[in-house]
Amino acid sequence: MVGYLNTPKAAGQSYLLSLHGRQDTCLPPAGGIDGDDSWIYESLDNTFYLWGLVQGCDISSWQRTKTPFDDIEGNQHLVCHEYTRGCKEGRALSCMYHGVHGDIPDYMPELSWWFWNTRYGQEMSPLSSGNEFL
Repeated sequence: MVGYLNTPKAAGQSYLLSLHGRQDTCLPPAGGIDGDDSWIYESLDNTFYLWGLVQGCDISSWQRTKTPFDDIEGNQHLVCHEYTRGCKEGRALSCMYHGVHGDIPDYMPELSWWFWNTRYGQEMSPLSSGNEFL
């Protein structure tokens, strides 16, 4: 929602994953007023930009990222972007697909698992992942 992007420094150590339908009017990806005229949302672009600043990412490294799901049949024109340089400890990935609020592509669980277990498309071993939970 508008006014809630005052991101704390602690978020600089977090991961951010967005899986979003391009035609969503409940949480419009471009920001603005929702379909019910109830809420005003920040755009995904602003959200990821500010997260990248807090994270210390090289803002110019925001680029399209290949996922294992880009070429599968029925992927609903999946396109993902992420910062590829300079981020401290976290990771941010924004994926868009053709769909509305509530459309959940079949590959969504596997895409989420891939995000948490790779970095810039490379498999991470438990010892090199920087994951304090291991």
